[in-house]
Amino acid sequence: MWLRYVGVTLRRRMHILLIEDELAVARRICKALESRCEASIDIAYSREAAIELASSDIDYDFIVCDLRIPTSNGGLDLSVDHGLYVHHMLRERFPGTPCMLFSGFATLENVRQALAGGPTVDLFGTLEEHPLVDVRRKSEQPEFLEWASEITSGLHELDDLEVESVEDIEMTKYKSRPLRVFARKLGGTRIVVSALGGLSGASVFRCEVFDSLQSPRGVVVAKVDLIPEVESEIRGYHNYVVPSLEIGAFAPLAGEVLHGCGRYGAAFYKLAANGYRDLFELVANRVPEAAAAVRRLEDTLNRWGIRGPQSTVSIGDLRAARVSDTDLGTFTADLDEIGWRRVEAVKLTMAQAVQHGDLHGRNILIDTEGRPLIIDYGDVGLSSALLDAVTLELSFLFHSEHPDNEGWPTLEQAHNWFHLQEYARGSPVGEIVVACREWALATGTRLELAAIVYCHAVRQLKYEDTNKDFALAIANAAATVIMTDGGPAL
Repeated sequence: MWLRYVGVTLRRRMHILLIEDELAVARRICKALESRCEASIDIAYSREAAIELASSDIDYDFIVCDLRIPTSNGGLDLSVDHGLYVHHMLRERFPGTPCMLFSGFATLENVRQALAGGPTVDLFGTLEEHPLVDVRRKSEQPEFLEWASEITSGLHELDDLEVESVEDIEMTKYKSRPLRVFARKLGGTRIVVSALGGLSGASVFRCEVFDSLQSPRGVVVAKVDLIPEVESEIRGYHNYVVPSLEIGAFAPLAGEVLHGCGRYGAAFYKLAANGYRDLFELVANRVPEAAAAVRRLEDTLNRWGIRGPQSTVSIGDLRAARVSDTDLGTFTADLDEIGWRRVEAVKLTMAQAVQHGDLHGRNILIDTEGRPLIIDYGDVGLSSALLDAVTLELSFLFHSEHPDNEGWPTLEQAHNWFHLQEYARGSPVGEIVVACREWALATGTRLELAAIVYCHAVRQLKYEDTNKDFALAIANAAATVIMTDGGPAL
């Protein structure tokens, strides 16, 4: 175990987006910002240029926008409407980024009225509120520079908080900043971070917060992602998790950070103790306890309803919900041998229930008494009642961070996925495979199981780091069950 201090490397120049059509004015603003803010500035001289910059994967500490701009560089169609269009686009792209708008005197009050009611937020974790959007005349340069200096000073102080990682975790200043904001709200000055996984661009961390006397201030799980994804995560938590699951089955929401961190935000969940390990970690040397935790988890998640409303769908519709037709087109040649078009034309009636939606081994934490706790609620919602059981079982084969399976399964065993005894033979996680399979079959029919397994296996074909031979073999096994009206005995 080793620690790495990343605070110094993250104290960088402010990265600012300036939208201003007059070259002389832009130069004057840049010179002032470079002096006050140690700034690196991207300049857009028109609506089109601003849209192009905002559409890239660039983050900004704050944005300065003249509202009266042309549609294209050098254009003569100056209009406040173009600036307002850019502003609303920027609010969608960078919803948590502070923005200063410049307006001419004649339209200042109208613009302020149009933008009235904008949020005031705690940008720096100090519990002080700051307007996320402000409007000034260009002549009010001293006031503008004071605003820019205040933003810069607050962010520099924030980025000076220590972040230490147990592993070699790479985080940009924008992804680590939500951790700093939250720690500061708790009176913390130091955060020790370890990874809990996180795919599809998200990052999930275990964070310990300490104050200046090195006294602990809290232990949380942090889900860091783009702001709309974090908002979806929080909605899933409030709509499905809190109303249905018993206390102890999930981590309570401890707070959220949605402003001041570029495009990123985070949701924070409190852990009751320090003894949690995720299911993949537990499996490394305590498979029976891990299997027992899976069975306890089945009982816990059954509170969401074993079999809810039913709907009739085609296999193709189910697959399209997991992997698009566009993505499928890149590997249909691999699926031709299993007659995927005939398979996807099959219709079946499926039971639905609320499901976690991404129930892999990293999203299940086990405490010292063997009690499971689920994290990561961004995909929670109504789906096939078998989805969680299937996703969990196959995560031990397809998840990029799954434990070492010691040469299991063979390709022949993958083809025999529906012959449980043969498939699980020699598996180091055989008890867990059996627990997940029994969970699935207690929830739905063999045909429902085959449909979800087919879709999940086909989905793996689009990922670079999955075993395509295993995915095709399991998809083929599922297709056989689907097309033979019941399939081989389990």
